Amino acid sequence: METFARRGSAERPSGPVAFDLRHGFGVVRDDAEFPLLRLNLFR
Repeated sequence: METFARRGSAERPSGPVAFDLRHGFGVVRDDAEFPLLRLNLFR
């Protein structure tokens, strides 16, 4: 599963990066504002 998260602001539509990282997502493609995060569901 992949999602774009937002750095520096917790406002929607995208949630904050820290929330996703705490729930198992990892950074796939870093970006100053909207990094791409991935959660591997097939561990």
